[in-house]
Amino acid sequence: MLFALHSLPQFSRYLSYLSRAPLSRFLTRLLFRRHYTNTAQDIFGIRFDSPFGLACGYDENGEYYDTLADFGAGFVEIGPITIKEKDGKGVEEAVSRLRESKAKTRLFAKITKNESTLTDDAAQDFARSMALLYDFVDMFVIDSQSGGVTEDIESLSEVIDRMLETRRYYEVKRPIFVNITQGTARSEVDDIIAYTMHSGLDGVVVKDVAWVEYIHKKTSGNLVIIASGEGVGTAEMAYRLLCEGASLVEFDQAFLREGPAILKEANQLLHTMRNRSKGK
Repeated sequence: MLFALHSLPQFSRYLSYLSRAPLSRFLTRLLFRRHYTNTAQDIFGIRFDSPFGLACGYDENGEYYDTLADFGAGFVEIGPITIKEKDGKGVEEAVSRLRESKAKTRLFAKITKNESTLTDDAAQDFARSMALLYDFVDMFVIDSQSGGVTEDIESLSEVIDRMLETRRYYEVKRPIFVNITQGTARSEVDDIIAYTMHSGLDGVVVKDVAWVEYIHKKTSGNLVIIASGEGVGTAEMAYRLLCEGASLVEFDQAFLREGPAILKEANQLLHTMRNRSKGK
């Protein structure tokens, strides 16, 4: 391993250094980045070099996406991000950086609500963030538990409807996902996936990996699933979740706990298993 990851703040400081060191970034790619032709994944016409990526939290404000991709991530989820204007944080600041340096990797943006915004105005927050980011990311994730917005469908539907309405103004259709958090009850999961399919949302990000196979079967494979959360603890589990119906898999705490080689291990495992299935 190139280094040991002891905490997220420590790793953030390392990313800040690495992003300004071209030679170190080259060595990082040489050591960790392993993509193969047969690991590519196409979703909604978007091609991913690898179905394995990084969950939000490692790049909250859209500063290190390409540096994180050097470790082998097929995509990076920035955020959770919201409308606020201070300390170089927030959607407008992230857009300024993205405009200056277009992402070389696939980007998701997880949008949340500004803490100072009244719950009744949350949908406006989400729609405004989406509009500002629209030309710079590939997909959006709705944070379903942010400042008064909950996974209760009555609360969530207004945000979803506003974002879908906003999307109609653009020629390119960016996929929109909703987050299903850890500990969500089955009745709520059923409500969310039913509303997702009825409303025209494109998929779900599942933080409790135990739901992946259930959702895949319940929707007959017609809903795109991104597996994420603490349950994605090893390369083997990431591969298993693909087999259970996930289209993409995000490493969360495991990237910090196990080290960045976990992405390379996952890509190598997928390459090996797909070759084996073809008798190579």
